[in-house]
Amino acid sequence: MGDLIQVYEAGAPAFFQSLTGMLIIASIFFIGAALILWLGKKIPYNYRTLLAMLSFFFGAIALGNGYFKKMTNTEVGTVKIYQNGIETPRGSALFSEMKELFIYVDQEKSFINPTQVVDVRKVLLIKIQDKKQLELQGAYYPIQDILNQIEDLRK
Repeated sequence: MGDLIQVYEAGAPAFFQSLTGMLIIASIFFIGAALILWLGKKIPYNYRTLLAMLSFFFGAIALGNGYFKKMTNTEVGTVKIYQNGIETPRGSALFSEMKELFIYVDQEKSFINPTQVVDVRKVLLIKIQDKKQLELQGAYYPIQDILNQIEDLRK
């Protein structure tokens, strides 16, 4: 692809969005459930089982959340920009093959008040001639800098 121009590393997600954070939270809830059952003799039986069950369910939810976060973040890695193209974790493309290059802004609206925007996600979309596309999430990469650099190199 030519000479390497720039390398962009993916930014790390926040602690509570990582698998490690969710594993720690899940283990705290699982240990809490065991301690409530074994050492909570002063708590009435109905409340003790209810608290242990809720603690177990919160731990299971945290564990599932961490697992699915890990599944969605597997394709986040290094982005390399070369003189003639770009290489991402989802594939590579030459500048001559690129048809369209833009930043897509996804605005999540409030369920209660549809005029209010709750969350904004930005994605750099690179459409290639053979009906493929490469996506870079704005939460992990400086997509505006990548877009500007690609447009400068394409000229």
